Amino acid sequence: MVHFETTYASSVVQIGVPNLAKIANRDEDIMAKAAIVQMNALVLGVYVHLHDGLAQFRRLSEDDEEQLEADMLAIGAGKPASVNRGKDVLPIDDQYYYLRWHYHEHITGLQDDINKLKTGLEESQEEVGRIQAESYAHESQLQSTETKWQYRWDQVTEEAAQSKSTIEQLEDRLEKLVQTYQTTAFMLKKANENLTESKKDCQRLETQYRALEDLFNDKHYEMENKEKNHLKILESNQTQEEQLKIKIQLMDTQEELRRRLNQALHSPEQPQTELGNKITEQNQVITTLRQMVEDLNKDLDQTHQDIRTQLEILESKNDQIKVLEDRLVELESFALAPTSSIAAESEIAELREEVNHYKALVGENLHIHMSEIFNASTQPTGLESRLAELDHKVATLQQTLDRVQARAIQLSEKLTAVESIGKIERKDRVSQTERPRRYKRIARPTQHSSGEIAELLMEKEQVELGVNNLTRDNTELKESITELQDKEA
Repeated sequence: MVHFETTYASSVVQIGVPNLAKIANRDEDIMAKAAIVQMNALVLGVYVHLHDGLAQFRRLSEDDEEQLEADMLAIGAGKPASVNRGKDVLPIDDQYYYLRWHYHEHITGLQDDINKLKTGLEESQEEVGRIQAESYAHESQLQSTETKWQYRWDQVTEEAAQSKSTIEQLEDRLEKLVQTYQTTAFMLKKANENLTESKKDCQRLETQYRALEDLFNDKHYEMENKEKNHLKILESNQTQEEQLKIKIQLMDTQEELRRRLNQALHSPEQPQTELGNKITEQNQVITTLRQMVEDLNKDLDQTHQDIRTQLEILESKNDQIKVLEDRLVELESFALAPTSSIAAESEIAELREEVNHYKALVGENLHIHMSEIFNASTQPTGLESRLAELDHKVATLQQTLDRVQARAIQLSEKLTAVESIGKIERKDRVSQTERPRRYKRIARPTQHSSGEIAELLMEKEQVELGVNNLTRDNTELKESITELQDKEA
């Protein structure tokens, strides 16, 4: 048994710590079990050494007793003892005391060696107990660390899947916003074209009104001259009674003309009211377009903020990937020896494959893709430039509508002045010298022919045509807004 233990202990001590680590790599607890095996070998070596020492002490003690007995017999026979053979023979008493002193010193040395071996054995046992406790604690910590890393791995994988889904949703939302901006730009362009046509119609109506006003003034002065000549003829050729009849007849004729003109122009308030309604509707359309542009601005800002948040999350995931890679390198360092087991290498390969899969799932490609989207959305040639163009078009559209509204108010006032011709009250007692000056001040004719009334009716139809054009433009704008709202919904 002693020979077997001695051989096993010596073989273990000769193998050493590196070979123990190679053998223990086949187990899950690499460092812990290697330390335990090493300490067991050391303890076994100490035990064998102590066992050999005790056996040697026993052999030496038996030899010393035999030699002591032989020496004592030699001394009793008067012969020299073994410790001083070849020397001068001492007296018997001196030989006896010298022999006792010699063996006493030898036995004392052996007892000291035994005490040292016992003390070393106790210290080795304490060291073994301490290392076993540390190995148990290390094993528990290793299991806790593996559990924690497994939980963290699952959590990071789930967050990566959620981040990918969120980024896909943001891409779809950004694409819809781009389509909405394109549609809005097209509708605003169409509305601007319609307003340009309306502006041309208003300019044409203004030109026609000026021609009509010049015609009124020409007819006014022509009728004033005719009236003066007619009165002169009446003064020279007719009596006062005939002049009065002619004057009454002339005034009746003027009243009839005023009544017919009033009927032709309808109510004086109707064109102004219709034109005001058209302008109000145009303002409402502009207000709706501006609100839609503001809403699109808010959606774009929120999309940019969401993209920045997702990029920050991706950066944190990349940091977690680096931590996992460091852990993988640490595990690979234990399997660098040529005698590492196939199981350990396969486990490390699987872990490396999972890390690469995680990187492909969360990492660099998706991060670069989202960075390109974010940079494209923040460049001046992107959506913000389109939004600036839309704002500029809206401002131009509002200025055009303001000019149209101001010009429409002027036309309405002029139409009201023209239609008030029929409201001139009859004043029979106005003298002939005051009448031309009063007509000249208000710049309106006092007599109309059937041809003039026809011209007035034609001008009225042109004004109504302009109002109808404005109504058509307003209807097209409403339809455009409705289509845009449907697409946004």
